[in-house]
Amino acid sequence: MEWNDLRVFLPSRARVRSARLRIRTFQSRLTLHRTRGCGDRFSWTCLGDQSMHPWISVPLKKMLGIHAQSGVKPLRDMRSIGWRRHSYHVPAQLLDRNSVCYCVGAGEDVSFDTELKLIYDCHVFIFDPTPYGIQHFTQLKEHVESGKTFVANPKHTPYTYRIGADQLAQITYVPVGVWSSKTTLRFFDPQINDYASYSACLFTDAKTVVEAPVDRLANLMAQFGHASIDLLKLEIEGAEYEVVDTIIEDRLDIKAILIEFDEVYHPKDKFHHFRIKRCCDRLRAAGYVLVHSTPNLKRAFVRRDVYERLKALEGSRPDATSLSSVTEQAQE
Repeated sequence: MEWNDLRVFLPSRARVRSARLRIRTFQSRLTLHRTRGCGDRFSWTCLGDQSMHPWISVPLKKMLGIHAQSGVKPLRDMRSIGWRRHSYHVPAQLLDRNSVCYCVGAGEDVSFDTELKLIYDCHVFIFDPTPYGIQHFTQLKEHVESGKTFVANPKHTPYTYRIGADQLAQITYVPVGVWSSKTTLRFFDPQINDYASYSACLFTDAKTVVEAPVDRLANLMAQFGHASIDLLKLEIEGAEYEVVDTIIEDRLDIKAILIEFDEVYHPKDKFHHFRIKRCCDRLRAAGYVLVHSTPNLKRAFVRRDVYERLKALEGSRPDATSLSSVTEQAQE
């Protein structure tokens, strides 16, 4: 066989150059680099790079335990409560009218919080000391009490609150944040379009800053006379790590914890995946089971004894609303 015959089976020079470029690009994203005072570290740029092909990023995230579905042990009967991106998945048989729910973080959408009250008629407490949260809840009360409709997210995905004046009056709004101690904390407003949230941990270079009272969750529970909580929602813009640590340290009696990890949207650096993983690992070690996770790491944890009880009840109700979106069905 002559050389000219072999050339038919060989890739073109352009293909070789393209393959070499792809290899070098991938290697550069995983190359060990030395950072001052920190020793050798991986540069995990590729983990959050949407341009990287899924066949590389997905297996890599699974291998490192930072994929959205890593460690999820799903329950079959789940409800999506709240409106669109402000919704959370909750075990359908977790709550009843005697349940105590703490919703930490309000902003300009309390659809999840109000739907909890509407669906279960349970005891709902909302904690948010920031101007956005206080103003939004005040406007909601004024509109509902006067018989007017009130809409959240009017510019993009509008949600009309369904709650009535009587049930809204039974929701307790507490203008105090949750932190690791009782103090006054600085909250930063990033002034990003369509992002009505202050943060004590992110956007620390923001020009708009407010000071507001915060307290440890154990202190707030004692203040309201709650020895246990059935459901805790944490949507607190990066402060979730600090609060989860206090929950574990104080061994608080909380049946289910819902967390939005805000660093998915506003990372402080390229290691946010591992901070999230550490937080989730700590909850698992403390006896919680990860039962649901969205692609953006909005997660639901259930204490193991409660998880086992709910698992045993699966299938016992023929009308179970498996992964149904209660709020969106009502709006349609």
